[in-house]
Amino acid sequence: MALNKTMNPVGTEGSADPRDLQDNARVLDLLINGSDDEVASRLGIALESYSALVKQMKSSGSALAFKDRDTLLAFVPSSANVLAMDTSTGDFYFWDGAVWSLTASQTNQEINALKELIGVPNNLAFAAAWQDDEGAVAMAITLSGELLTYGGINGMIPRDTSRYVWGISSEDGSVVIGLKSDATVEIPLLHAADLDIRPTTRYPLVWKDESGNIVFAVNSAGKVIADLDSSVSSALTEHSVTLATADTIMHVGDSLTESIWVVKDKAWMSVLSAFSPYRHVNYGVAGNTVLQMQTRVLNGTSVYGSNLQQIKPRFGFLSSFGNDYFMMDTDIKYYQESVQRAVDVMKPYCEQVVLVTEFCATQNIRTVYEEVARQNNLPYIHTDTLAYQLGKIPLGDQSLFHQGHIGTRNQGIWWYQILDWIKQQPIRKGIKIYRARTTPSAISDLVFKNDYDRHKKFKELTVGHTYLTGAKDYDEIGDSTVSASMSQAKATDEYLTLQNGGALANTYSLVEVYLDQHPKDIQSLIINVASSAATVYALSSTDASVNVSASSLTDAFKTSYANPRSVWKLISQGQVIANSQLPSLFTGRKLSLLVVGGTLVNPQVTYKSKDRPFRQEIYPYVKPETLGSELASAKIVGDSGWTLSSNIKTLKPIDNKFMVRAPDSTTQLTDLFTLPVGESLAQNILFTAKEEPRKFRVQAFARYFPKGYLDLTKSIYSGLDANQTLDSTVSTNSAPVTADSIDIYRLFAEIEVSDGGYNRPGGATDYSDIVGLTWKPVTFYVNTAPYANQLKIKLTTPDGELQIARFSVKEVI
Repeated sequence: MALNKTMNPVGTEGSADPRDLQDNARVLDLLINGSDDEVASRLGIALESYSALVKQMKSSGSALAFKDRDTLLAFVPSSANVLAMDTSTGDFYFWDGAVWSLTASQTNQEINALKELIGVPNNLAFAAAWQDDEGAVAMAITLSGELLTYGGINGMIPRDTSRYVWGISSEDGSVVIGLKSDATVEIPLLHAADLDIRPTTRYPLVWKDESGNIVFAVNSAGKVIADLDSSVSSALTEHSVTLATADTIMHVGDSLTESIWVVKDKAWMSVLSAFSPYRHVNYGVAGNTVLQMQTRVLNGTSVYGSNLQQIKPRFGFLSSFGNDYFMMDTDIKYYQESVQRAVDVMKPYCEQVVLVTEFCATQNIRTVYEEVARQNNLPYIHTDTLAYQLGKIPLGDQSLFHQGHIGTRNQGIWWYQILDWIKQQPIRKGIKIYRARTTPSAISDLVFKNDYDRHKKFKELTVGHTYLTGAKDYDEIGDSTVSASMSQAKATDEYLTLQNGGALANTYSLVEVYLDQHPKDIQSLIINVASSAATVYALSSTDASVNVSASSLTDAFKTSYANPRSVWKLISQGQVIANSQLPSLFTGRKLSLLVVGGTLVNPQVTYKSKDRPFRQEIYPYVKPETLGSELASAKIVGDSGWTLSSNIKTLKPIDNKFMVRAPDSTTQLTDLFTLPVGESLAQNILFTAKEEPRKFRVQAFARYFPKGYLDLTKSIYSGLDANQTLDSTVSTNSAPVTADSIDIYRLFAEIEVSDGGYNRPGGATDYSDIVGLTWKPVTFYVNTAPYANQLKIKLTTPDGELQIARFSVKEVI
């Protein structure tokens, strides 16, 4: 096949025209393996071949051979006019009696020009070789003249020349230019068949994508430009996620926000954060009024090591009331204007301010928040709704478990409703970090299926808060006398430690990273989350090992259907991960990374993608539902209509001041059901069929109640049920609630819908939700097809004993 003979000048950087590279490869092959004494270069220059040099060497009778250049140059001949060859490269050197110099042969000039252009290693196995930027051999010619292509070119294994005999790779290993055996050139990375190839003013030859963006070009000097910067092409945009750029929620408030009478890491914000995709930052200060809160924001006062100016949160939550009576007792207008003032100073630092009523708020305070929210188009969350349903304990009330404030047991009154709102706000960029609760026997033990499974296996980094240092204090009566003597400490925000450049010791940790791009739009990605000593794995749900296949209910299927749906896949930090590898590493837009060993640092994920970031929708108002009449015949203990398994018990709770109220009544219930693992409460709900699809709300008030940890030597506790308490003065009695205990269980509702016709007898759909230490109105929505007339509902728990106080089924109108 004839040369292309473009006659492009060599220039100062050499020609980057792929046709010239093809000609040079042919010329080089003829020079080394051909029999002619001369070979014409692509510019028509006559070059002496290897065959000719061998003939000259033999005729001279004085040729020497050396294993490499250094050995050759170290040798000093005894006479002049000596020819010697470096056998590692094929270069010939001439000794003039004083110094060695390369022969003037045009062959070596041409070969060296090619070597300088694309890099040739000193390798005894090759007559010539080409290196990539990392020094790996990409293509080589053996001493016997065989052409080899090596791995890294579009994933090819050594000697695989089925598609390309030669290629140029990008940094991530993808082929930029591939030379096929028929001498045609392909650009597979750019899908050349779909590209628009035409000259522009700046580039004589360009390739554009379907959007018209320049993705590959040759400039007027003949230089190939494959990695264009943003001034050349808008096809790709570089993004980065760190703790400083991740979506964050910052909570501005008083002692109810800060948390005081709690076990370490059991503040309401800590529990909320464990189930929230957002990072949460505490900006609460005990005793603050709403005006002092706005002053802190204005002055940039640091609380738990940060302020709004540093964090610049996506959401800034504002809560006040408990310390603002001096305004409200005179005229509520003073308070309303002050709330607006605090909102105004927060707006420049928060993408969205969110108003959160405190659980102790009055009816009029609730309307103040709603009106300020309406005038500013702000979202609002009412934590006082649940407080009213649970007896509405006033702030500062002397009751068990510090329930007159926010204690360890009643903090769900705050975080339950906030978490429900957060679930409606899709995160854009985010970083969450958790430590393994125990050392696994194998990393497969740390694979998890959902947020609750993750919570059982991992504990989140500490969020800033104030906590009780005495393990015996968290359940005592909270009053001014007792509480004042309880020692407290402030927990360091570990996320801030990392964000400010620090490091955290590590054995096994989970780092979850949310990106604002889907992996289908990401071209490449680099991950750095720990020191170089760490080993990093990504949770993959596309690995072949997780596949479960069945067309019949075999014993093998029954034993494998509930197997883990993911595996940990080893990845490399600091290395470019190409688009083709990303689907196996992501769950939607989330990366779940297991870090083993080393130290944790401020995570950073850098990626290049099409500029199509994820867009979220914000739901600013909570609209109350319109519900039909009660359909459940049995609503509380004592009602007929329940179907109870054998070990369901009833009891009267010791903390009855915080008990659930009866339906549509201010009277508190006095009895509850206990629901152990393996037991059930069931009920059939009948209703008239209709021709339209319908929606039903199924609701059960439930909580997890570990025994009260109290100093039973105190006379004030003498009348409490011994089955519901644990004496904290007995050394063998450990506290049920600790910094590391799991105090969240799940309530399951097995619900079967019937229309009186044929239903397969395979059971019911499992609905589930988490339940904490506070009474929670666990709510499930069931959407039925036309003509449904019955719901069969069974309540169970797989994790530990729960308490059930009230049950309801109503149609959503």
